[in-house]
Amino acid sequence: MLLARVRAEDDEVRVSSRVTLLDRLLGPLNRAATRRLLAESRAKVWHNTGILDRARREGPQRYAAVLAELEHLCEAKLIELTAPGQVLLRLARRGFGVQLPENP
Repeated sequence: MLLARVRAEDDEVRVSSRVTLLDRLLGPLNRAATRRLLAESRAKVWHNTGILDRARREGPQRYAAVLAELEHLCEAKLIELTAPGQVLLRLARRGFGVQLPENP
């Protein structure tokens, strides 16, 4: 659903504002990067969902421990993304979102 909106959003921006030559040149790269980040995010969410579900089945203490690990990973990613510097380069190099290890 979100991937289908990428081109539509680009079209809306193009109609509602002045698009520069640089915008036109970077458009395909922007759409490709957006598709990649959305696909990566979706895969990580499903992975984390499976880990959390297994932990929930093991009991409330295991679930709480895995959820705390996920919160820790999210906090670290937020710190990384809000640090000074090129956020897009960090995303390209380290990926988007967080992923729990198989046995957190």
